[in-house]
Amino acid sequence: MNDRTMKLVIPDANVGATLYPDHLSPLTANAVTALLAEGESENTVRSYQTALRYWAAWFWLRYGQAIELPVPTAAILQFIVDHLEHRTANGLESALPENVDRALVQNRIKSKLGPLAMSTVRHRLSVLSKAHQLKNLPSPVHAPQVRELLTKSRRAYAKRGVQPEKKAAITLEPLQAMLATCVLV
Repeated sequence: MNDRTMKLVIPDANVGATLYPDHLSPLTANAVTALLAEGESENTVRSYQTALRYWAAWFWLRYGQAIELPVPTAAILQFIVDHLEHRTANGLESALPENVDRALVQNRIKSKLGPLAMSTVRHRLSVLSKAHQLKNLPSPVHAPQVRELLTKSRRAYAKRGVQPEKKAAITLEPLQAMLATCVLV
C-alpha cells in the first residue's frame, strides 16, 4: 500500500465476526467444501468411490480389519505387490492370495481374477493419496519406499514390453464431422 491511510466507511459498527487470516471460519469451510463438491465431475466422483470401495474391501480381506487413515506404508507396499506381477521361478506372479482375489471378484469389487493393470494400481494409489490430503494427513503413497517400488515396477513392466495404453489422437476428418454437428450461438 502507499503512504495514504485507508479510510473505510462502516455503516454499522457490528458488521460481522472478526476473521483470522490463518484460519477458516466454519461458514467459509462449508462454502469451500460445497464449491469443491459442486465443481467435481460425476465421473471423477464415481471413479473415486469405486477405488475407495476397492481399498476398503481389499484391506478387510487382507488384514481382517476396517481401513483407517492414515494407512501404514507397509500396507501400501503390500497393495502394490498384491496387484502387480513380479518374476518368480514359476513365471510372473502377484502376491494376492487366490482366496482374496476370488472374494473380490465374487463380491463384484473386482471384475476378473488376476493382477490389475499398472494404470489401475496407480489410480487407486492416487485416490488413496487424495483421501489423505482431504483429511490433512501425510500420504503414505509419497513415502520414498513406495515411490521407488512404483518407479522400478514401471521399469520392470517396460522391460517385459508392457507399455501404458495410449488412445489414438483424433484425426482431422472425424474432428471436422464432430464440429459440423455443433450449433454455434
